[in-house]
Amino acid sequence: MGEVDAHERGAHARRGSRDAARLHLLPASRAWGRTTSSAGCSRWAHIFGSVLLNSTLRAGARIVTLPRFELEAFLAMVQEHRVTVVAAVPPLARALARHPLIDRYDLSSLRLVLIGAAPCPTEIERECGARLGCAVGQSFGMTELAPIALPEEEWRPGALGRLVPGVEAVVVDRDSAARLGAGETGELWLRGPALMAGYLGDEIATKATIDAQGWLHSGDLALFDEDGHLFVVDRLKELIKCRGYQVAPAQLEAELALHPAVADAAVVGRPDEEAGERPVAYVALRAPARPAEILAWLAGRVAPYKRPIEVVVVDEVPRNRTGKLLRRVLVECDRERAAGRSPVFGASA
Repeated sequence: MGEVDAHERGAHARRGSRDAARLHLLPASRAWGRTTSSAGCSRWAHIFGSVLLNSTLRAGARIVTLPRFELEAFLAMVQEHRVTVVAAVPPLARALARHPLIDRYDLSSLRLVLIGAAPCPTEIERECGARLGCAVGQSFGMTELAPIALPEEEWRPGALGRLVPGVEAVVVDRDSAARLGAGETGELWLRGPALMAGYLGDEIATKATIDAQGWLHSGDLALFDEDGHLFVVDRLKELIKCRGYQVAPAQLEAELALHPAVADAAVVGRPDEEAGERPVAYVALRAPARPAEILAWLAGRVAPYKRPIEVVVVDEVPRNRTGKLLRRVLVECDRERAAGRSPVFGASA
């Protein structure tokens, strides 16, 4: 389903990315992006790449690109061209934090790694910053409205920054639509001149997403802290309802990412006659570990109703080229597994 832009939206998107200092984009900067599809970086046609492109050009900075992404070629490029700003999707951020190749290259020119396109565990963000010795932050936008939030000098791990100029946001109760205060979690509603005109040829979907007052109902569970920093907790449709409680997969995934043997993790809900749904964790490992060991470790960190009933070790967690979790594929895989059939993307335990 396509979306329709208006001229004002494009103009605002360029104005919204004008604060180059927030992205460390000064005329002497070299920002990195790419021109073709490949895992581990953001395409210019993607809204994340588009915002970076506009910000870089508006700041008069230099853009260095690769025809296709390969980690060694990327690292050599950063070293050779003294790149200062990198736009990273979560798999690249994970590599920068943990891959042994990183130590073979001089990446001291980096001032900012900006993570976008998909959620990234806070621990990966911290590890990346500690290893590279530069600022690492996450941004937030969507095809329907971007940019929404960008990090500032006051870095807060896990936060997506503050709203860019011109964007309004409220967090509302999902049932009553009452507006919530700082620190309270609800659905994030957004509006502003960068909002899309609608979905092409689909008036029903447009009306279901944008209300009569112009608020886009994002479907994201989010909160603002007292200082206006935005935190997205999870997607409403991805919440697992277990014994009347709501379990956010992203929170469990963030906990699992802290385990020293876990390279990547995803959590889905499995139907359960008694509880309604129960969490199931799929993990890719970077060091040997047994599922029972991971379950026992996690049990000491989360409430009983959040504990997965199973940890499944897989070769890799299914993600698309921008690093976004293919949760629907994972759900279908788990249904196959629960029915006694093999998962489609290769469980190794």
